[in-house]
Parts: sequence; C-alpha cells; structure tokens
Amino acid sequence: MGPRPSAAEVIARFNYETAAALLANAALVRISLARVPGDPAAMRALCERAGVAAELAGRELVLQGRQDALGGWARHGARLVRLLADLLACGLPARAGEALVAAPGGGEWRFRLDGAVLADLGALSSTATLTFDAPALVDAYAQLPRLMTDLAALRRAGGAEGWTLRRATEPLILAGAVVPALAVCVRGRQRVPLIAAPATDEHARHLAQLLAERPVVVFQPGPAPRGAADRAAVLPALAYTVRGDVAALPELLAHALGEAARHEGLARVEAVMAEALTAGVLAEPQLAERLGCAEEDVWARLALPAARAAGQARGLHYVEGFGLCTAEVLARAQAAASEVTVGEPGTATEPVRAVRLLGRRLREVTGASEGIECLIAYLGAA
Repeated sequence: MGPRPSAAEVIARFNYETAAALLANAALVRISLARVPGDPAAMRALCERAGVAAELAGRELVLQGRQDALGGWARHGARLVRLLADLLACGLPARAGEALVAAPGGGEWRFRLDGAVLADLGALSSTATLTFDAPALVDAYAQLPRLMTDLAALRRAGGAEGWTLRRATEPLILAGAVVPALAVCVRGRQRVPLIAAPATDEHARHLAQLLAERPVVVFQPGPAPRGAADRAAVLPALAYTVRGDVAALPELLAHALGEAARHEGLARVEAVMAEALTAGVLAEPQLAERLGCAEEDVWARLALPAARAAGQARGLHYVEGFGLCTAEVLARAQAAASEVTVGEPGTATEPVRAVRLLGRRLREVTGASEGIECLIAYLGAA
C-alpha cells in the first residue's frame, strides 16, 4: 500500500519497529535530558493527551507503562512509544535512558536507550534542521476528530472523491527523520499521511527534501500563519478552521500524489542514467523494467525535457527500440557499421549478408542482442 519505500527507509523502519516492540512492553521508561525542555507545559499536555502517566521534573522524564485486563503491556505500550516519538520530534533534549521491559517468560529486562536507539526513535541531533512545535501538535491532535467528522460528511455528500481518513497508528518513518503523523488519507491502494506542521519555514524546506518522492499533506489547524503561502508552495497544507475548509483536502491530496509521482519518475530516470553510464548500454527491456512502464512507453519517459537534459549532460544517446548507450559505445558501433558497409577492397557485399555481418559485429560491440535492427536503422547502415 502506498509508495514503494527505499532501502534506507526499510532499514530505518526496521530499527524503529525493533526499539518500539521492546518499549511497548516496558513498565517504566526513564529518560535523562541534556537540559530542561523549552516548553515543559506543552510536553506535559502531549503526555496527558496520549493517556500516559508521565513525570517531567528538571532534567528527567519518566513514562509509566500500564497492563491491560489480561496482564499484557503492549496495548497501552503502543501509546507510550508513539508519545515518546512525538516528544523527540518536538525537540525533547534526550541524552540517554533505560526501560524496564517485561520479559516474555517472566522477569524483567533492562533496555538501555543509547544515542543510536534514541536516534532510531526520532531524537534530533545538535544540528537538527527539522523540529515540530509541541503546542501546535497538541492543537492538531485536538482538532483531528472534528476534521474526521467533517470529511465523513463531505464523503456522504459525494465531495470527497473517494477519500477516507483513518487515525495514524505510528509516525511517518523516513531515512533520517521520524515525523508525527496525525492520520492517513486512504483511497484504494493510495495512502497519504496527514502530518504535523514543521516548526519553521526552513524546517519545512528540509522536510520537503526528505519527502520528495512521498505524498504528504500538512495539517494546519486554525487560520493560516504568516508566510503560509510560501510554506504551502513547499509542502501542500490544509489550513483548517471551519467545517467548509475540509473541501480543499481532495485537491491537496491530488497535488501531493502528482508531485510525488513526478519526483519518483525523475529519480528513476536519474538512476537509469547512472546505470547506463556504468554499463555502457542499457537495453530497451531493461529500461522498461527500471522505469516501471511498457517498452513502447520508454521513449516518452526519456523524451521529457528533464530526462533529455540529464542524458545530454552525461553524454548518453537513446536509440528507440534498442536502448540507452554512451557516446563511446555508439562511436564503436558506427565504426563497425562503416567497416561492414565498405567491406574488403575490390569486393561487393550483398545487402542481406551485410546486415547479418553488421548485426553480429554490433552484438559484439554493444553486448546486447535485442533491438539490433533498430540500432542498424539508427546508424543508417541498413
């Protein structure tokens, strides 16, 4: 469901889920802080909203787990993990910590939260360029039920274009960031997270770079802040104050999906160009596979202005029906065509035999066999 994750995102998600699985079964989590948080009242409000017993005193935060009726910790523990990720995303200056985890066979484990584990959960570095505002996140969570009700009413009226809204069960996990997600917009196999607004315009630009190939919509409760037009140009944002504001959400979702698809297409083209530059030749079937399209549509993907500019910058040439090749390979193919066409001095080569000889020589030169007739036509040697 949703966009295909990159390898780095799979690694980040695995690391997050591994730490989260342990913390969800913790009876107690103790975090030591590098300094007193900038807005302790908002941090406490986030804990209260999550329904997690917490104590923030000085330079220490203590979160308490809770067992359910069957004696398990994980049901309530999922809230604890989500809360900790939100606090870290909002700039909680966590330095280290430990958790007392209920072991499956009884007893207790001590899980040490060092810098690497906290980073997997979303802790920010000293030079972080992506943080979220804790009071704004509290407000966004408070306004979310009303937004969901309004979108459901819009859907019943036939104006939601098939979109529904579900509460997010975990943050949006990226390679290099853990982003608070409020809800997920769902339509068929499409998934678009509704995320909290970054703290500043600079942070919004950094987040937009991380999310270039992933569709998201920022949820901004209340009137649009100053400079919101510039921020919306970076990330699509829903300014939500009254019920009618939800009508803008389907258009924002369409814009987010379109931009993500465009960036994903350009990223695929860039990867294809790099591979062709290394291999010398990338045949048409390989291009279709890597670009995720039919072979007859490859030319249209590579004919886009951005793709053509990328190919020219790398000295690559696209031969329709054959593939993408470097200037060096194309020069060797041209030399082979000239040799076969001219033939031995004083002899005449029959056209059919010349084509067969040329096809054999071009296979040796390019290392490719499919589409050789298209390369022959391109060289003008048929």
